[in-house]
Amino acid sequence: MLFDNSITYYKGGEATMKIAIISDIHGNLEALEKVAEDIKNLGITLVICLGDIVGYGPYPAECLTRVQSLATVILRGNHEQAVTDTIEEAREAMKDLAFHAIEFTRTKLSTSEIAYLNSLSPSQVLSEINLTIAHGSAVPDRGWTYVEKEGLIKQELKNSATRICVLGHTHVPLVYGSAHGLYKYLPDPLILGGDEKFIINVGSVGQPRDGDCRASYGVLKIENDATSFSLRRVFYNIQKTEDAMRAVMLDPILYERLYCGE
Repeated sequence: MLFDNSITYYKGGEATMKIAIISDIHGNLEALEKVAEDIKNLGITLVICLGDIVGYGPYPAECLTRVQSLATVILRGNHEQAVTDTIEEAREAMKDLAFHAIEFTRTKLSTSEIAYLNSLSPSQVLSEINLTIAHGSAVPDRGWTYVEKEGLIKQELKNSATRICVLGHTHVPLVYGSAHGLYKYLPDPLILGGDEKFIINVGSVGQPRDGDCRASYGVLKIENDATSFSLRRVFYNIQKTEDAMRAVMLDPILYERLYCGE
């Protein structure tokens, strides 16, 4: 089994599992380390990464190594896909800003690291805990669709093989329930109760785009048949990331937007 007793603790005879879910790190090592510190402080030992470890940021190799040491499950995102594609395929799939960052990223990764990224899956059903995870979409053949409009979210709910499906890719946190609809305000924690199905987006560690500059990730708590979700926001030193990006001459837009979470 993927999940064994080393990541399940027992209290009063009841099994409880806490899972940290991270996504869209984008080579931002400073943000990743602060999130890893927060995860450790919460006593969480099971981490899932939804992909886009690389791209945009100055430390793709270092972030990959850190995620490999941190996460039990790692998915492939569209930026990993672009790194493993041909130059022509990557140029076709990405806007200029992202493509130029991918060109930089390729120079920082070894052949074995690129091969590893190519081996990752873009989605997975974790049957042990009745959870679907995906970078962009768990719907077959949908590609790197941004699941953010209500119609696409409802399709994702309909097609999800499990009651809860967790996504990344958009860089914007979101919880949508089949009965409740969009949660405009999230209690902490949000109880994911009953038979209701949920689509959750955990936002971005390394490049949030919801107007909040803090790194974003999610925590699922599974206790017997009860499941809850908490969205975590973590401050990190953006100036240090900017300095590193300046040093390798990445486009200023890529670090300027970190300050406003765009």
